[in-house]
Amino acid sequence: IKDLNRSRYGGFNDWRLPTVEEAASLLEKKKNASDLHISGFFTTTIKRIWTGDMQRAQTYWVVRFQKGIVYGASDRSNHHVRPVRSMQ
Repeated sequence: IKDLNRSRYGGFNDWRLPTVEEAASLLEKKKNASDLHISGFFTTTIKRIWTGDMQRAQTYWVVRFQKGIVYGASDRSNHHVRPVRSMQ
């Protein structure tokens, strides 16, 4: 995210991590009675992303798209980043 802001990616330098509410809003129910999924415009290789919000000390909220859950994790190695910016 620092690199995105430094390079003014897309002409903007206000990129940030999503809040847990913003990240969880990417979960959508399928029309069939299946599990939750990530919206189709995202790649299927991203299975989970971490947020800028902390659950507790050194534990960040993570959204796991395969299972449609939000949980706390301290190890970010298996998580991706989905930068966002405010629409103001």
